Amino acid sequence: METILEPQAFPVAITDGFIQAGETTIIMQCHDRLFNDVDVRDQSNELLFTVESKGVNSMSWRRTVKDVTGTPLFQLRKLFKYGVDRKWSVEDPSGLELCSLRHVSTFRQFHALDVTVLNQADGGKESAVNVRPKDQVGITVQVKIRGATVAEIQMTEANHSHINFTEDRSVWKAHVAGGVDLTLIIAIMLCRAEMQHSWKQ
Repeated sequence: METILEPQAFPVAITDGFIQAGETTIIMQCHDRLFNDVDVRDQSNELLFTVESKGVNSMSWRRTVKDVTGTPLFQLRKLFKYGVDRKWSVEDPSGLELCSLRHVSTFRQFHALDVTVLNQADGGKESAVNVRPKDQVGITVQVKIRGATVAEIQMTEANHSHINFTEDRSVWKAHVAGGVDLTLIIAIMLCRAEMQHSWKQ
């Protein structure tokens, strides 16, 4: 059943300048297991964002998300004191926290995330975003703001790197409603991809 996305009149954002006027689709290609090389493109294959990582050389698996000009927008890192792959922090280039993402799995919702955003579109006020699986195995997850479904993220390809070295480790597609910050959706996609790469889930 096709999901109807609800456009947002009052955006929740982690950066400025990437709130979409209308519904859009983006595709994230993780070329390797450790996120050393990640591209985010639109449906016409135009490059929108890149992601770079030092992989295992960074204890927190810090990843830097850049726009198409190469300007750093934010960094995503995991916080080990909350348990492996249990909580992540999104920070601006100066180290100021923009949002946090916590894995809140239950028996029925293994791939659920609770996201707390310091909303840059509302003076840094705290806003809640929920990510919940649409299906039992979490191939598709939905992003909800104030109870409204604003994005749907689907894993479209998964290859285990010790078997196949020529294909992308994983590929993800997101349908995003108007009035939604693309960089927030990318942060969520990266967390979901890390869960898949680490746990093969």
